Amino acid sequence: MVACSRIISNTSRHSASSSPTNSNSSPTIACRSFTPPPSSRNTNGAIAVAENATFTSSSIPPVVDGTGSDDDNKVHSSSSSSSSPYLHNATLVAPFAIPLDACQKNVDNGRQPHHHHHQQEAWLHVEEIIFNILQEIIPTFLSFWHIDAPSQLLVCTLQGGLSNHLYTVQPRNNKEGVVPSLPSSSSSDVTGTTTGTTTKTTTSVPSSILVRIHEDAALLHVEDTTHQHSPTTTTTNYHYDLVNRCTENHISAVLSSKGMAPTYFGRFQNGRLEEFCENARPLKHYEMKEPFICKEIARQLGKFHTLLSFGDLYDLDGNGNGNGNEIHNGSGDSGGGDVWTRVDEWLQVATEWYAITEKDNDDCNNISPQSQIAASLKELSQEWSWLKDELLETKHKCTTTATATATSPPCSVQILARNYCRDIVFTHMDCQSLNILLMQPKYDNNNSDNNNNSLIQLQFIDFEYAGMNPRAADIGNTFCEFCDMNNLIPDYTTEYPCNSIQDMFLQSYIAANDPALDNTLKGMTQSDRDLFLSTMRQEIGKYSLISHLGWAVWSLIQNKQSSIDFDYIRYAEIRMDGYRMFKKIFWS
Repeated sequence: MVACSRIISNTSRHSASSSPTNSNSSPTIACRSFTPPPSSRNTNGAIAVAENATFTSSSIPPVVDGTGSDDDNKVHSSSSSSSSPYLHNATLVAPFAIPLDACQKNVDNGRQPHHHHHQQEAWLHVEEIIFNILQEIIPTFLSFWHIDAPSQLLVCTLQGGLSNHLYTVQPRNNKEGVVPSLPSSSSSDVTGTTTGTTTKTTTSVPSSILVRIHEDAALLHVEDTTHQHSPTTTTTNYHYDLVNRCTENHISAVLSSKGMAPTYFGRFQNGRLEEFCENARPLKHYEMKEPFICKEIARQLGKFHTLLSFGDLYDLDGNGNGNGNEIHNGSGDSGGGDVWTRVDEWLQVATEWYAITEKDNDDCNNISPQSQIAASLKELSQEWSWLKDELLETKHKCTTTATATATSPPCSVQILARNYCRDIVFTHMDCQSLNILLMQPKYDNNNSDNNNNSLIQLQFIDFEYAGMNPRAADIGNTFCEFCDMNNLIPDYTTEYPCNSIQDMFLQSYIAANDPALDNTLKGMTQSDRDLFLSTMRQEIGKYSLISHLGWAVWSLIQNKQSSIDFDYIRYAEIRMDGYRMFKKIFWS
């Protein structure tokens, strides 16, 4: 899987021969008590929405037998006592952590940090820990590929992540460093069958594994499943967990258990192991407008919004016994969505961190950056309060149930469209171009057969901000991401989808999300269909303001705590520019 998020350039993969470790050296277990740097917005997990997928009450994937089966290259789920308790289990965390300083040195100095002896030693230490993690979570990978020491692993860096340090792990050919291919019968395959209350998952032993190392400390406090940890501030360090890793891992594991995502292998203290998907690249922002890609994004998002119910998402054990309140942030399906409480918390943290000091007040002749940001935060907070009042107020204005028909009055058509937009569904909330993988070689820009929509296969990735929210908020965020946000040069006037592109998107979305509504629209007159779509466009435009304000305050927090080289202040500025522009358009 090519994983990427808010980055200046397109994600690229870099691999090189690693310096082999001494095969006689004993693997080292990382200390559990270190505190890594804070989190950032980045991709986590992946999902391929199958067209024929059906969904039932979800459960955490079962423990998988690590001893193999009749087929040497298969791992079968079972309740065997010889199983690794961590494999395919999002509730258990393997007792390993990878030091982030070693990862950072590797990123700063390339794949093989040989310039300084201590950097090479740190990198070899990381390889040993990865070997230990594989041994603990997915030992079948090591046994199938006859890997007995860290020196037999090829660990390569994936560049581009803002918050996650990303690595691929493959078996190394001892002589030439060539990665062997799996037999044709061993290709990656994830299937799920249900018998009674036990889900059985069959997973091929992969040829590559993605190691995802988080830049936050949430996983080090595995006993704490509350939504957020209290923000901490010192003279040299800021820390606030923007992402609930328990929820994110829960979502990824549930979708994986249903065969709706690349295999979720398991967690360690500051990261996780996933299946690595070859032959994929992230979309470019301008490709989101291309008709067949646009329709497929809409279709995938429409299906995504049906994946999980409120109970599925917040029931940790999947059997009605999990304490969903432990990971739920207090909004829910009756309060307008998770996003409101989330951004409220972000604003509280940002306001505290950018509080104007006495020194700032005394420095009258030179306005400090801190003072400028504090002033911007004041505007942002006021606008958020206004938007929250407006949208949560309007949520209750159109509660009249409307059933539109071919002869419905215009007001019924509009109420139907607004209520549909305000439905609380399972949302992605970060469906930007870099979080949508285009599976190759299914689609080629030079292929004349691209008019065949069946050639386009997409996967959504990054579930960090997924949750229960109004569908209009997710679609509005997606429309904003048609603009070139990642390179910090969005042209809202020309890149935000025009009415015809929005209508194309919405019709494909509705057909995939709600066939009954799709049939209702087909039975309407053309004028009523146009009214329905225009009402949706207007409603989505209003909810798109959540995207601008939310990511603006997110960026201000990241400016204080992230170690990644990214212009977070500039990103906050362009999101506020977008907010002001679209407020005039949709709230005139």
